[in-house]
Amino acid sequence: MRASGRAVALCEGLKKSYPGFVLGPLSLGVEHGSVVGLFGPNGSGKTTLLLMLLGLVRPTEGRALFPLANVSASMEGAGLLGDVTVGDYLSATAGVFARSGVDSYMSTRVRHLSMGNRQRLMIALMLVEDADLMVFDEPLNGLDPEGIRWFSTVLRGLKERGKTVILSSHLLQEVESFIDACIFLREGRLLYDGEFSRLRELLAQRL
Repeated sequence: MRASGRAVALCEGLKKSYPGFVLGPLSLGVEHGSVVGLFGPNGSGKTTLLLMLLGLVRPTEGRALFPLANVSASMEGAGLLGDVTVGDYLSATAGVFARSGVDSYMSTRVRHLSMGNRQRLMIALMLVEDADLMVFDEPLNGLDPEGIRWFSTVLRGLKERGKTVILSSHLLQEVESFIDACIFLREGRLLYDGEFSRLRELLAQRL
C-alpha cells in the first residue's frame, strides 16, 4: 500500500485458487483521488482481482476491504440490453451524454452500436452514478484515437473532482499518460505496486 496521501485500502491477503492457476495473495491500496493502472498480459489475473474486489467472485483466502456502497464498475463483457435504445438508457440524463459522443445514437438499439460506442455508453453510464471509486475493466477496447482522447478528458475530470479510479489494461503505452500509480500482475503474482514515475526510473536504470 502506498504510504503518501490518504490511502484507500483495497484488499488484504486476497487469494484465488483455480486448477492450474493461483492469484495472490495480494494486499493492495490506492491513494485517494488517483488513477491507478492494473496491468498484465491476458491470463495474469486482472479481471479475477477486480471481480473479487467488487464482491462478484469469492476469494479462496483474504478479503476485500473497500466498501461497495459507493463504487461503480464497467467490466469487460458486461451486458447492455441489446434491444434497448441508447435514448432509453440516457433520456433522463442527456446532458451528461452529449459529451460522450453517443447522443447522436439516441434512437439506435444497443445491439447495433459499434464496440467503441458501446464502450462509450458504458463509461457514460458510470459517470451518472458519480461514485467515489470507479473501476474500469479494459476501457480502451474498441475506442478509436478520438475516443481515447475523450476518455483521457473523462479521467482528468474525475481526478479534479477527487474521484479514485482503477483501470485495467494490457496496453500500457495507451494509458501511461493517464495514470499516477500502477499494479503489475503476471501469472497471478504481483510484480510491481507503486508510483508510475518510480517505475519509469527503474526501467530507465535497467536500460
